[in-house]
Amino acid sequence: MSQLSPNETRDYYDSNASMYDHKTGFSRKGGQHYNYARYYAPFLEREVPRSGEVLELGCGTGFYSRWLAQRGLSVCAVDISSKMIELARQNASERIEWFVGNCEDPGAILGERAAGGFDAIIGINTFSYYANKLTALENYHRLLRPDGRLIMLDMNGTSLTQHLAYLLNHRGARRFAKNINQSTPGTLASMLAQTGFRSESMKRATFMPNEVGPRREKWLMPIDRLLSVLPWVDVFAFRIYWVARKV
Repeated sequence: MSQLSPNETRDYYDSNASMYDHKTGFSRKGGQHYNYARYYAPFLEREVPRSGEVLELGCGTGFYSRWLAQRGLSVCAVDISSKMIELARQNASERIEWFVGNCEDPGAILGERAAGGFDAIIGINTFSYYANKLTALENYHRLLRPDGRLIMLDMNGTSLTQHLAYLLNHRGARRFAKNINQSTPGTLASMLAQTGFRSESMKRATFMPNEVGPRREKWLMPIDRLLSVLPWVDVFAFRIYWVARKV
């Protein structure tokens, strides 16, 4: 199984941009809203700085870009899909600068804008899709200011449901299998150490699919809450959150 190239990733998201929010749930009530309230927002509130300059990787249609700007941060938001950026600009904040290009090497896209570096680099459901993760981490290390942090919320490569999605090729999942399979605590910790980062935290959580609607969300909520407190079960959770610091 070959890794998906950046160009293939760009084409995939360009073709899905118009329906992206509907498919992932931000344009309707359901799993995405549940996960955001229960897991994503607390993680981001705890880890994201309240001032400074941040680089957002894979900004998509800009939901988290706007959240970062509302928090008081100056945001450089990058996505490989020009179609996604077009949608993101529709509700843009003046605190956000938008860039189109490969998030594995954002410095090549940002040019002089990256000269001063960033206080944090943030990625939501993006890094696990990258084909060249080690190279990307080396690039992020150069872009971060001293003591800067990587803050990532991503796909969990050990999730059984993720592997079922590969088997069924749900929403074209099979094409991302090799990339996402690298998104495990052991592999990520090794990559971070190799590229000069100190891993600060790594946690897996949530058994609620982002794309489910309100009806399925109601009967999945108790299942998620039960599985989330059982020992060892988190290895099969859908998402992995991790934070690392430049040293």
